Amino acid sequence: MVNTINLNYTYDDNSQSVLYKIRSVGKGLLKDKVGPTKDGDIVKFTYFEDDSEITFHLASESHLSVRASAHRVNDAKYVCSRLERDKVISKINEKEGSLKKTKKHDHASIVLKRCMDKSDFAEHILVLPCAVDEAHDCEFEYDKVLESNLNKLVAFAKLKRDPKYAKTLNEHLAKHLAGLGHFADGIGEIASTKFASDYTAEYKGVKRLFKMHITIGNKGNPKTCMSVYMDWDPEIQKIVIARFGRHGRGADDK
Repeated sequence: MVNTINLNYTYDDNSQSVLYKIRSVGKGLLKDKVGPTKDGDIVKFTYFEDDSEITFHLASESHLSVRASAHRVNDAKYVCSRLERDKVISKINEKEGSLKKTKKHDHASIVLKRCMDKSDFAEHILVLPCAVDEAHDCEFEYDKVLESNLNKLVAFAKLKRDPKYAKTLNEHLAKHLAGLGHFADGIGEIASTKFASDYTAEYKGVKRLFKMHITIGNKGNPKTCMSVYMDWDPEIQKIVIARFGRHGRGADDK
């Protein structure tokens, strides 16, 4: 059984560099007891003895979360301590959430409007009125992280327009070329059936699911987590943002 341990860290270096250092330090400390693997923004150490795991997940642009099988918690703390000593990561106050923020932050609706007012954003991104309305109720407090991700959506849209990437998977374009590390091209069956309303919006006179999304921050707390649900419209060659704010229900159910 895998339990989440309350270890939250921040990091400042490039995400891929941080993942490389985590893999290197963990392998060095845990030696031949584990097999390290890297998948996207996750580094996982699996123990040969019993298949138990320690997982390091870059949950946002500044937050590292650590998960471990119950009897591997001490090993996880050991690796984190070395990473702290090497200044790869830094411990943050659990009570203040997992992302960096200033005491005074711009409301999510202000951040969205600021982006929408930019000509480059407007050329490549269409924000539906329902998403604008939702932004006013969004409690997400990390304005700089949000704005960075919205700007990266523009980069993703430009790649989608480029004919040379016509056959390239969305996840590759978004994650590896546009820098949207927390992008997903779809949602699970439970989310799309039991909680379909969380992902549905009317577009061109038809109600439909918007499954493509980015999730920013820690799931569960609207002040430290939000999602943007969208799709690509090949007719207008734009990303269409339909939902903006609360993380959809059922998204984490397998």
